[in-house]
Amino acid sequence: FDVGCVQKNGLEMDVPATLAAWREIATKNADTYDKEVEWLKRTGARLVVSDVPAFPIEVATRAGIPSVIVANFTWADIYRAFIAEEPAFVEIANRLEAEYANATLHLDAGFSVPMPYFSSTEHIG
Repeated sequence: FDVGCVQKNGLEMDVPATLAAWREIATKNADTYDKEVEWLKRTGARLVVSDVPAFPIEVATRAGIPSVIVANFTWADIYRAFIAEEPAFVEIANRLEAEYANATLHLDAGFSVPMPYFSSTEHIG
């Protein structure tokens, strides 16, 4: 449900390839929201937990189910660093922050970047 970063090698990100991959998966995700919401409801899910992807948080929100994210960074934070090279990441980072903001609880795993968009954070280390 997310791309992360496409890398040229072990240390270097491929920003244009990451943007292309993100656009592709975002299109697939847009076609999948209703199916995932229905699955959560059909299975009786009562909580969604994510370890960084925003998509599960958005699906939980649409299903009316609480969500928890366990993270010390998000893709919004990483993609903001790409904006100088690829300005399209402004809109993507903003969208992701809005989706992350829907999480019922953020469990901060420590050694974290600032993530002020979460409304409720518990530091767990």
